[in-house]
Amino acid sequence: MVHSYNVNILLILAAIASAIGGIVAWVIILIDAFNDEWWKALLFLFIPFYAFFYAIFEFEHDRKWEIVCLFLAGTALSLAFLKMAS
Repeated sequence: MVHSYNVNILLILAAIASAIGGIVAWVIILIDAFNDEWWKALLFLFIPFYAFFYAIFEFEHDRKWEIVCLFLAGTALSLAFLKMAS
């Protein structure tokens, strides 16, 4: 899909912003995994399916669903924006 130069810059900036949000949420969940058990944190780091499992079923936080949605949506949106920009 061909866009103008300005639209591509906006899409890349949106991808960066959503990726930063996803990374912040990922770090919050990772810190919780390290506080729970060290081996859970290693699984979280190296096995993507376990990261999803841990975020949904084992992560405990007052704002759990907001953080989990930011983790999942931030990653997906950043990839979608970059795909649209190319």
